[in-house]
Amino acid sequence: MANMISVTALNRYVKSILESDAVLTDIALRGEVSNFTNHYKTGHFYFTLKDEKCAVKAVMFRSYAQQLSFVPENGMRVIVRCRVSLFERDGAFQVYVEDLFPDGLGAMQMAFEQLKARLEREGLFAPEHKKPLPRHPRRVGLVTSKTGAAIQDILNVTRRRCPAMEFVLCPVNVQGAEAAPGIVERLTAAGVKGFWNFSHYDLRVDHSDVVVENVHLGDSLLTLCYQVTHNRPEEDEGEK
Repeated sequence: MANMISVTALNRYVKSILESDAVLTDIALRGEVSNFTNHYKTGHFYFTLKDEKCAVKAVMFRSYAQQLSFVPENGMRVIVRCRVSLFERDGAFQVYVEDLFPDGLGAMQMAFEQLKARLEREGLFAPEHKKPLPRHPRRVGLVTSKTGAAIQDILNVTRRRCPAMEFVLCPVNVQGAEAAPGIVERLTAAGVKGFWNFSHYDLRVDHSDVVVENVHLGDSLLTLCYQVTHNRPEEDEGEK
């Protein structure tokens, strides 16, 4: 006789199977965005990811969505890193997206234009915010470790080539997980208003007038590797 279970028990069991599968806990999917919704209250992204034959529902929670430098749009081809699970209440099979990046030149151009428009709205391209660079600077700020070899190399070379140059040292820790936040704090105190961050760590600042743009080179490399592999022509049966 068949086992009698509740709908809740069924959904909970299926969810546990999906979330215990090692393959489904971290996968990359390639597809086209449709039915995109940016929930204005929660900040979560809801959309459908589809290819030529199938579709799957997707959600990207606010904590991940706010790290993107662009907003997905319907029709945009993307690659997502995600895990597979079941929304237990509705019994809905879906993917939970942790990262998302454009797939192909068209999507990348769209993301770039979005980023450019956002920075322009923030006034970062306004001429009145730009300061002319002197032809021959007399004072240079150094943001580095005060005990490292780098500062000695800089000072030795500069003293030979431009002995009148004055240096202002801003000593920081340049290694470890706390290095990037420490550098940002020192530079913010010195008046820097924007950071283009290529480090391995996402930066967060508590100053409303300071802008941070986190660049994920690892994601870009993953996209490149995926595209190189995907676009590689298949070998003929007789070729090795």
